[in-house]
Amino acid sequence: MVPPASFTKLPPLEIRRYEKRPEYLRQPLLRGYYYGFDVRTPPFDDARVRRAFALAIDRADFPELLRGGEQPWPSWIPPAMPHANPAIGLGFDPARARNLLREAGVDPAALAPVRIVFNSDQTHKLVAERVQALWREHLGVRVELENREWKVFLKELSTDPPPVFRLGWGADFPDPDNFMNLFTSYSENNHTGWANPRYDELVERASRATDPAARQALYDRAQVILCEQDVPIVPLFVTASNHAVAQRVRGFVPSAMDLYFFDRVRAE
Repeated sequence: MVPPASFTKLPPLEIRRYEKRPEYLRQPLLRGYYYGFDVRTPPFDDARVRRAFALAIDRADFPELLRGGEQPWPSWIPPAMPHANPAIGLGFDPARARNLLREAGVDPAALAPVRIVFNSDQTHKLVAERVQALWREHLGVRVELENREWKVFLKELSTDPPPVFRLGWGADFPDPDNFMNLFTSYSENNHTGWANPRYDELVERASRATDPAARQALYDRAQVILCEQDVPIVPLFVTASNHAVAQRVRGFVPSAMDLYFFDRVRAE
């Protein structure tokens, strides 16, 4: 039996204390972190506005802010998974973002404060504060932050989703369908109110395809709809697990799916 104090997951502000020590262990995960829009709520009922807000986020800020091995990622299928494509997604382009708001007829100064809602957690608070600052600086909009206890947050997402919310998804199995199916019109985990029959069709065809090249093409087309055209979500980064593991521990092997087999772990 390994004592519980022999290993622990590290919260963001503790990582800097441990990252140069021999006990420190990091594992990139098949887990994406994103911001979602309720596409039924103005001004986010206009895809141009959603694209503008996406273009005003500099993902390069997050690794230094969080220091947890986050990898900026503009598309939805994570990089370690088959059929990922780093060329898909909207990058950081504040000038284009402001042009899109003008094209949509949105005056940032006249816009009601944009609400970002997240479940109470140190990481989510840091991310929300940075997004708030970026949108204020590059779009000139006012942003209000609200945090919720986890169960309250989930209920709100299911009954009355906020205009902007944070969520993430970790792989249940290492296949892109596990990620892409999340935003189909019939998914219970799609809290954006967005539905696109073409997206549904592409994801369904890709899930059945057996030829890797054909599957890649189908997922690429679906990701362009999700991350560049309709933009019901803004993928921000993929995450990593960070552990402090006592040097006397043997057999502790981190997993990209954040699964751990403690029957193989022992202390010497």
